[in-house]
Order: sequence, then C-alpha cells, then structure tokens
Amino acid sequence: MKIDRIVKALEKEGWEVKKTDLNEYRKNIGLYDGPRWQWSCENGKNKCDWFRNGPDSDETCSVQVMGIKERNDVMTDYFPGIWCHTIKSIIQMMKI
Repeated sequence: MKIDRIVKALEKEGWEVKKTDLNEYRKNIGLYDGPRWQWSCENGKNKCDWFRNGPDSDETCSVQVMGIKERNDVMTDYFPGIWCHTIKSIIQMMKI
C-alpha cells in the first residue's frame, strides 16, 4: 500500500496522522544514521501505526490496528490487534 494513500484516506475520515522519527533520540548521543519514520493515527478508542517498507520506499506492507490502551510486548511475543493489508480494512477496524 502506498503511504500517501493511507494518510489521505485516514485524514478523509477526520483522523490526524502523525509522522515520527524514531531515531531522533540518537542525535544526542552521536549515533544518528538517518530517520526511521513511523506513521500513527488515533481516533479515541483505536490506533494504527505502520513503517516504511525499506529506507527508500513509499509503501508499507501492513498496518497494525489495536485498542488505544494495548501495547506490543516483544519480550513475550505479544502483538495485540490485527494486521491490515488494505485501506478499507484499516478504516473498518479503526471504527470498531
């Protein structure tokens, strides 16, 4: 899926999409090797987020949608929510 199409579709629903550089903290310690962008969106009860599919790509392979209070836990291999592969399914899951 093209990232700009996802952003436009979510903004059309009235939801704000944020773009964050997850490597920003590395600038202070001299280890910054470029941005690692994460896009996210919240609607009050659900949230979704996704990453670029490679450093030079304008696409993502899937988007995770989960409840606003849920968190991933890599130590226990727990990833709540659902992984969406179409814009239509992202919007449907965000509205549940």
